[in-house]
Amino acid sequence: MQSRRAYPSDVSDEEWALVAPYLPLLPETATQREHSLREVFNGLRYVVRYGVHGTPANADDRADVAALADAVQEATGDSVDLAYVDQGYIGERAARAAADHRIALEVVKLSESKRGFVLLPRRWVVERAFAWMARFRRLASDYERLPATLAGLHLVAFSVLLLSRAADFATVRNSSNPAYQRYEKLPLTA
Repeated sequence: MQSRRAYPSDVSDEEWALVAPYLPLLPETATQREHSLREVFNGLRYVVRYGVHGTPANADDRADVAALADAVQEATGDSVDLAYVDQGYIGERAARAAADHRIALEVVKLSESKRGFVLLPRRWVVERAFAWMARFRRLASDYERLPATLAGLHLVAFSVLLLSRAADFATVRNSSNPAYQRYEKLPLTA
């Protein structure tokens, strides 16, 4: 394999140690494999982080609440019963479409009496996730033709974020850090 210069988006050794066992469908030495699995993973991380754009798409998710609700229930095993939404989902049509999939919509509204910045209840959870995604240039705009491609890129981006945190945790846990060892000896209670 040719050596190349490292990119900031490349997976660290600690991160790779955590994710590598979950990725291979074929052994690293399989004759069908042309590229190192680590390099493919690095390529995905690069695309999500810095962006390599395709074709712009124009779709409004508010127009098809039923399909979204169905996809959410399928992905979560019918465990979602409440969804916080913005004011674009006000109306009987959206509520009925979500209710058909056993999801109640709770619209988070801005109080009409308040002006300027107002912290809306539960809105920070969504805004925080959007802020995390803003770190990934490819996700800044919807350039994908297929929704599955965009969903896959979001999965890669969240994997990058969580993998980084997991590698940090594993490093601390496996170190001889006395602060961590103190907590490790505490009994687990319910």
